[in-house]
Amino acid sequence: MRQLLFLVSLAMASTMCPTGAGARAQVPDSDRVVMIVRRLEDELSAAVIKQDRARMTEILSPQFSLVSSADPRRPLSGEAGLDLLSPFRTRAVAVRDLNVRVFARRPPWHRWPDLAVASYFADVKATGPGPDRAATLFVTDIWRLDGSRWRVVARYAYPPAPVAGPHPTPPR
Repeated sequence: MRQLLFLVSLAMASTMCPTGAGARAQVPDSDRVVMIVRRLEDELSAAVIKQDRARMTEILSPQFSLVSSADPRRPLSGEAGLDLLSPFRTRAVAVRDLNVRVFARRPPWHRWPDLAVASYFADVKATGPGPDRAATLFVTDIWRLDGSRWRVVARYAYPPAPVAGPHPTPPR
C-alpha cells in the first residue's frame, strides 16, 4: 500500500513538473498570477478615476463586498459598493507598497492558484459634496479565479494604524 501511494504521488509530481525535451520554459504559475493581479489593480484604479462603471463591474465579482472602517459590521455588497463612489470624483489614486500573495484552495496537485490577496497603501484624492478630500488607506483586495478571469470578491479599506515605536529618519 505504501509503495502504491509513493508511485501515485511520484507519477503526479512528474506530470506537474515536466523535464527534458518536452519541458517549456515558462514563468512559474504563482509569479504569473502576481503579474496579472498587479495589472488588474492598476486597471481597477484607472476605472475608478474614469468612473468607468462597466470596467469596474467586469473586475469586481458579482459577490463583491466592501468593508470599511466606517462600519465594518455592515459590508456594502455589489451595486451598493459602487454606488458609494457615485457622488465623488476620484482625481488620483497612488498605490504604494503593493504586495500580492497567491494561494490554491484546490487539492495540492492542482498547480494553478485560484486565490490571491493584494494589499497596499492608497493615497486617494477626491472631490465631491463638500470640500476636496485626501486620505491614505490601507487596502486589502481578495481576488478569486472565476472561470478564466480574476475578480475581486472583497475589499477591506481602513486608515493605516500608526507605527509603534520610533519612526526611522528617512535618508537625505
